[in-house]
Amino acid sequence: MTAATLICVLAAAVLAGMGLVALMRWRDRLPAAAVNARTLHEGAIPRVGGLALWLGFLPLALACPAPDWLRPELWLGPWLLLAAVSLRDDVRSVGVPARLGVHLVAAGWFAASLATMLPQPWWLVACAFVATA
Repeated sequence: MTAATLICVLAAAVLAGMGLVALMRWRDRLPAAAVNARTLHEGAIPRVGGLALWLGFLPLALACPAPDWLRPELWLGPWLLLAAVSLRDDVRSVGVPARLGVHLVAAGWFAASLATMLPQPWWLVACAFVATA
């Protein structure tokens, strides 16, 4: 691991930790997950904990060097789409079909973005993948 990578990892951990501390201070004002038949917890649990992870991930993912296939212009749009539906679901419930649809669109968007980096036409790679599956 290079020194630059280590700095990025440590900075992400510090930012995520700061986000977690802030969320814990505001936990009484955050939306809570209710206990139901599908949950494992016994009391109300704050629902927006992913914000702390995003706080550690996003600034560093944009600032730190990455290989060509992980350039922000390839994943940022799909990531923002997933982040928006996830946050909306945490605040107000989003139905399973809608969430699944958004995940499908985001996955297709990212796959199409990656396909633009391939030296061969994307449809040829897709045919080869299907043929070997």
